[in-house]
Amino acid sequence: MTAASVDRSGLPFTAAELAGRVARTRDLMRERGLEALLVFAPHNYYYLTGFQSGLSHSLTTLVLPLHGKTAWIVRKTELSNVRALPGDDGPVDAHGVADDEDYIEVLARVLASMRLDRGHLGIDMNALYFNVAHERKLRASLPGAHLEDGSLLVEKIRMQKSETELAYLRRAGALSALALKAGFAALVEGMTDTDLAVTLMSTAFKAGSERMGMLPFVASGPRTAQAHATWIGRPIGRNEVINAELAAAVERYHVPVFRVASIGPPPAEIARMHDASQAALHAGLERIRAGMTSGEADATMRRPIERAGYGDQFVVRGAYSIGIGFAPSWGEGNTLAAIKPGSADILLPGMTFHLVPALYQDGVGCVCCSMPVAITETGVEALAPIEAKLFIA
Repeated sequence: MTAASVDRSGLPFTAAELAGRVARTRDLMRERGLEALLVFAPHNYYYLTGFQSGLSHSLTTLVLPLHGKTAWIVRKTELSNVRALPGDDGPVDAHGVADDEDYIEVLARVLASMRLDRGHLGIDMNALYFNVAHERKLRASLPGAHLEDGSLLVEKIRMQKSETELAYLRRAGALSALALKAGFAALVEGMTDTDLAVTLMSTAFKAGSERMGMLPFVASGPRTAQAHATWIGRPIGRNEVINAELAAAVERYHVPVFRVASIGPPPAEIARMHDASQAALHAGLERIRAGMTSGEADATMRRPIERAGYGDQFVVRGAYSIGIGFAPSWGEGNTLAAIKPGSADILLPGMTFHLVPALYQDGVGCVCCSMPVAITETGVEALAPIEAKLFIA
């Protein structure tokens, strides 16, 4: 069966795009002398195959050999999801692990059946749910194999998004923008931060967002200075800062946006902090482009904040990588960790980031005028159609 004849209805990518990703990964494996790559990160096996499950924290392995057919080792409950994947060369090779079996022992047996138990294997060590105990047991179970860190092979390909991926990101950005606008339009004095969170999420879901890898952050008043605070049923008062950040999802591609609002004029210090954050964002949107280093891009955003006297309040990196998201996060940190001070990483067309000039001040609050962007040949493309301003209800 050829790739062109495979019916991939319901999958987010064409057979040709998935095959190209696998081929490029194998090229990198060949350069490293790897006979197989054990892929544990849901972001990576989704990128290579389209496989996903709501149980992304359950240990799952895609065995990608340099030559021949791939194999899956999954919990038995997930076999139905693997069987739904159309194989280019017949049924997908999948091995179910019962709840009373040892996962690593099953994985070792499958690798032995593939004649990889004495092979040179790369391990996806950056995967969140493949832990040190798993690695140690796998090494003990495969004494004849040479195991090395195979992290960042798939990520090296993932960092530059295809046109299909960018289309999903634009759709997700539109949903995030729509939700924030609806949430701020519904603001009235006395409503709770929980009410605002419900409005944000219901708007996004009704408009087409999928399940989010991480729920929104919603807070008000001085409590917003507590990083990543979220709703607790607190009534929202007049003239206080209101923070809302969420990332809608389309085909697992997440686009976060952070906006600040107030019912009536906010405190003067909040307004000044927001002016500094807004200036940093505009500087990034105007000057960041392909060919810059990550450190240069960070400095572009950091300078306006320092000139405004808030350098000590800007305690985060200028941006983090976004794209495929699975719980517990909406970010894509292992692709290109961040636009951050001193980094020599080169920005390339197709990379996608969330620019986050966030300022924190204890006893006052937090502000962030953010924007998700794609790096282009000539600058950046904003991925969310929402004005970069402080919203006043």
